[in-house]
Amino acid sequence: MRPLALFCTLLLPIVHSRLLAQQFISQLSAADLTHAFVQHAKSASGNQQDYTFLILHRDLNYIHGIRTSDQTYLYEQVFIGGMPYVHLLEHNGKPLKGKLLAHENELYAKTLKDRTGLTPDVRNKLAHANYHTIQAYALDQLESQFRPAITGHPTVDGHPTILLDLTPLHPDAPPALQRHILLTLDASNLNVLQSHVETLASDNNFSKGSVFELHNAYINGVLLPAFISADTIVPVKHMLITANIHVIGTDEFSNYRRFTTSVTLKSTLDDDVPAPPRN
Repeated sequence: MRPLALFCTLLLPIVHSRLLAQQFISQLSAADLTHAFVQHAKSASGNQQDYTFLILHRDLNYIHGIRTSDQTYLYEQVFIGGMPYVHLLEHNGKPLKGKLLAHENELYAKTLKDRTGLTPDVRNKLAHANYHTIQAYALDQLESQFRPAITGHPTVDGHPTILLDLTPLHPDAPPALQRHILLTLDASNLNVLQSHVETLASDNNFSKGSVFELHNAYINGVLLPAFISADTIVPVKHMLITANIHVIGTDEFSNYRRFTTSVTLKSTLDDDVPAPPRN
């Protein structure tokens, strides 16, 4: 048997099982789909720790429609002691310099020391505490506090999907639950390929109408982040003047590689640059 024919023969059971899973998921009601998604999201672990990647973070600020700031920061995410760690490589397209570089090297060295010899329980707690992301919605509240609807079945990056549209069940719910959530779910396994979340009420530092976007992509069969954005209005008071700053932050992910080891930062430059944001 030729290799290609053998490959196709071995592939048939896999394709068949995926088609069955897709058929089963496509027949679920909106409520059952929400329940299945929540259970999947809680149990999914994945193997993202096999990969490292670059993150290009960009901060844009506008006042009265005029751009007042445009900053970029290039990070690399690796895993140290089984936990994610990002270190800064460049600011506005230039390698780190001076005090900022020294500070990054100190943080890296301290992290290596702090994460040596941790017990699994301590490592899990620290991983949860140190993995900072925007909490666009509360997973545990989706079934009880939101009204689900299935609004479409588009194809995304070649994958059949289901659009799960969630709106607040109670109009007087706390601000943290005032969200309009649109999830684009892979129809074969319920992975989130895209999400669009809009705040329907001001919540902490995020104004009403803030929008959070997430795009994921399969890299060698592993679901990894591809793009994240946050778009909000931040009121700033200075003396007797209050200004509304339109803030847009984006993360673009690239250069995915299987993770093997950590790297250290090296530079002989001495000039200082502004301190960057750190998620």
